[in-house]
Amino acid sequence: MIVSRSEYEQLGDDGADHDRDEAEGGQVTTGGVLAGVFLAASAALGCTLAVIAADAQPDVVTTVRDLNFLTGGVAHIASLGVFVGMTCLASARAHLLPRVARWLGFVAATPAVLSVISLAWYSATVLLPIGRILALLWSIVAAISLLRRSRREFAVAG
Repeated sequence: MIVSRSEYEQLGDDGADHDRDEAEGGQVTTGGVLAGVFLAASAALGCTLAVIAADAQPDVVTTVRDLNFLTGGVAHIASLGVFVGMTCLASARAHLLPRVARWLGFVAATPAVLSVISLAWYSATVLLPIGRILALLWSIVAAISLLRRSRREFAVAG
């Protein structure tokens, strides 16, 4: 959650339309916060399931298991896709990330957001691990890119 807000704040004001910047910032932050909340909820439901599975009614276990899948799967991955996509869109305007990192982000966001289709079509569940792995790869590339950029700026300023 902190990362989503700090990434947006690094975008800065590039002199463009301030209202559009605020809208993108809200979407970046919302996507990142939702992804974190859904992942935390999934972890809590997983722990709950581990505790109650042996003694609870089968219907309760099934319900908790389904909620665990929905929060850690579709809800988390789709909101992560929104976060990655909006961060790349905003960074394209501010030239914060290199072109390769931005395109990797757009590629990662596509299956992540499209994973919502898996709620209606079982075969689309393959988009969940693809979106998750590509978003993880993008996070690593973006972190390295931002670190290298900040070191360059520090060296120039220092």
